[in-house]
Amino acid sequence: MLPWFQELQHLVTRETRFISMKRNLGIDLASISLSGVCTPLKVRCIPEPLRQTYVEGMRAAMPNSVVVKLHDYAWNTAGSDPEALELVNVEKLRARKYCAKSLIEHGKNKDAIPLLEQLLRVEDQSIAYEACKLLINSYIAAGQPEAAVDLYVQAIMDNPHLLRTLDSRIVSSVCENLASSSKNISIPIALSFHYRYIDDAYDAALRYSFERFLNINCLNSPLELFAASTIHEQKRLYFLEYICIPDVMKLYLFFDNAKEIEECRIEICKRLVEKRHSVERMVSEVKERTRRQVLLEATKHVENSRIYSETDGFMASTEYRLLYDRFNKFRSQDYTEYDDESGLANLYETLKKDPLIMSYAYSMHVQDIVLNEKNTAFLKLCKIARDEFTFGVKGLSGHLSTRIRHGHFPNTLRKCVSSEGLLSPKPKSSSGYKRNSVWPDRFSSLPASSIASVDKTLAEFSSKYDTLINEVNDRWFQINVFDQEMTGLDKGTLTESALFNYSTTAFESYCLQRHLQETAEYSDFVKLVTQWLWDRTEQNLEIIRNKISADFRARSHRLLDDLENEVVKIVGASDAINEFRASVNRARVSLTAAIDTVICWFRRSQGLTVPKFDSDIAVTIARRSADADIEHFDSSNIEFQGRTLSYLVDVLYVLLENCVTKSNLPKGELNIQTRLERGLDGAALSVSNNCAPVEDISAANQALEYYRESYGKEAFALKASQGEGGSGFFKVWKSLAKDLGLAHEIVFGYESAERFVVSILISNSELEKVSFHEDIDR
Repeated sequence: MLPWFQELQHLVTRETRFISMKRNLGIDLASISLSGVCTPLKVRCIPEPLRQTYVEGMRAAMPNSVVVKLHDYAWNTAGSDPEALELVNVEKLRARKYCAKSLIEHGKNKDAIPLLEQLLRVEDQSIAYEACKLLINSYIAAGQPEAAVDLYVQAIMDNPHLLRTLDSRIVSSVCENLASSSKNISIPIALSFHYRYIDDAYDAALRYSFERFLNINCLNSPLELFAASTIHEQKRLYFLEYICIPDVMKLYLFFDNAKEIEECRIEICKRLVEKRHSVERMVSEVKERTRRQVLLEATKHVENSRIYSETDGFMASTEYRLLYDRFNKFRSQDYTEYDDESGLANLYETLKKDPLIMSYAYSMHVQDIVLNEKNTAFLKLCKIARDEFTFGVKGLSGHLSTRIRHGHFPNTLRKCVSSEGLLSPKPKSSSGYKRNSVWPDRFSSLPASSIASVDKTLAEFSSKYDTLINEVNDRWFQINVFDQEMTGLDKGTLTESALFNYSTTAFESYCLQRHLQETAEYSDFVKLVTQWLWDRTEQNLEIIRNKISADFRARSHRLLDDLENEVVKIVGASDAINEFRASVNRARVSLTAAIDTVICWFRRSQGLTVPKFDSDIAVTIARRSADADIEHFDSSNIEFQGRTLSYLVDVLYVLLENCVTKSNLPKGELNIQTRLERGLDGAALSVSNNCAPVEDISAANQALEYYRESYGKEAFALKASQGEGGSGFFKVWKSLAKDLGLAHEIVFGYESAERFVVSILISNSELEKVSFHEDIDR
């Protein structure tokens, strides 16, 4: 029985997967030699010196045997007529098969093709399948490559299980050569089979064949295939479903960007659903790709809304309007004889022809000038508008604090080096750094003194790197409204280094006043001052982008260079030094990308790009910013208006960052859960996390009473929300209560010694303010 099992093993190996022409031929011969069935093919298994003796013995023993007849006519002499008298007693299909095989064996592939084409159509699936394999190779050998590809594609479409038993590589190689000139849709389909089921060796050929097929057939968009009725329907649908995918289409020049490719793919899926083709799969793909598009757009929206200030309050303010009316009364009077009026007018006329100089009017201070009533009133108007724009309830400072300074910038830059183990941990209760958890162990083969030196070097690097980040975060990203006229006063180091400079002068306000028409109404003033403030913001943003790109980039990279050089000095030719250098190089690359990302933050917020979103979108964006793994559960089915996205991300980010930084646990041990649930009375958003055990739950909750009592007290909370450190809950309140106008309740505290929970409760009536409804034009 052992030979039978060996033969079975060879059969399974041969029929399960095509390995290579040589290996499969070897398996065939091994299987034939073990078989107890008499066949002319056994002659091929006999060593050459013994083969003739074997044949003569076979003829002498059974001269009228079918095996002898097949051997003598078909195999030995390459007979090509299965109807020949010599084969009169041989079963017709078997005769055709052996004649075809014999012709192939003797290099007469073209003569074998008609016989194989006949066998291809027989009902015996085993014979038809073997004929298919032989015919594909015969077409190629006979110089009919497109026929081989067509047969290969049709065979797999009829029976996908055949794919791994056919020589996909030789067919793909043929397709690679045909792709540039053939209009046959089977070319890209065959390459797709190999790409999907074998390997990616021909992925470039697949992309090229996709493009060439469309070009040669005078098609631009893949969507035009739906109207191409001359193309075989089954192949056309396959092409649309499996070849018109973003990975294949990404180099096609018809598309301008990745978004267009995604939109095209979504439209293809929708049309395939209309045709009732692969409905379940296509519907699922549409949902997933649409969701990814929304997430991408939502992420861009959040990234591009970090620099923002709400200016609608200018128009609605009665106080500003009354002050403007007062200015208008003064304006109707003649002040040309006043010293300040003539002095400012002369300076304006002298400089107005040079736009570059005029763009720095805020820095031009006229010494010892005393302003008349008109100019004083207008300067006051400008300063009030400036202060509202920068430090108002919905001003720039609050958004700058929540969306950049409060963790976003420090976390983004620290992650570049901490992910490589280059940043030593620093306990909050200590001014020093703990032992580095990675590299001293990697250099464990060194003397103890060298390991200690490496750890000290890493701690010094960590201190300098953190100091640099804190300098940028706490000093550069501040707002300066200290006006030039306030001479003799100590402006402080924060003001001196703040890059958001909104200080102004009497000359700058006079220049603005000159741009205001005599008949200007309050709305014209609002437009003018709003444009002025955004122009100043654009100036500031350009300065910041350049400062980060040049100064911060150079200083941060220099720290990495110094770290690498110092460690190399200490460890010399240690085994781990190459690994350390590779780690530093990865940190450099990551740091470069992070700096480029941060630079993009400092651009003015653009218009709304996301009409609606669900909680999972907001949680995903916040999770990425906080660099936290979380479990999110949403049973509410609530969709939110697009305008609320950045604010809800702000809320979630603050809460998630608190989970990461206040838990006193390593990130790897954190278990964070977010839930959005809707009940009869409204919705509840909860964020919970595990934490290091607290000794006394009551005392720990009592310590939070200050935040509970202060939460919602506007005068205190607004000021606190524009700073960093202990301000998280106040930022949550500002985003919900002031930015979104949502009345809400918040409950937070330890539910157990090792679990902290924050719950935000919003009533149904309040929820309507932010919910998206298809039938309402928001």
